[in-house]
Amino acid sequence: MDGKGRWIDNVFIERFWRSIKYEKIYLEPSEDGNELYGKIKWYMEFYNARRPHQSLEYNIPEQVYGRAACMDILPVGVWGLPGSGTMPLK
Repeated sequence: MDGKGRWIDNVFIERFWRSIKYEKIYLEPSEDGNELYGKIKWYMEFYNARRPHQSLEYNIPEQVYGRAACMDILPVGVWGLPGSGTMPLK
């Protein structure tokens, strides 16, 4: 977090909530809270482990972070910052 009131602090979670609503919740309305909980749980696993992301050059987040952990770097684009290089984790 960069500071109080900074737009970048919420942009990632806001984008996630937009995706889950338009790709799962609105398309498959739930009858009760338990069903909704199951759909959200399923979507979160799908979002991180199977869904390609444009910001990650259509790679899957789990693969990108797995490779980055092995190399001890993260792609700059992961954080939505301009550039195509890498940024050390340390």
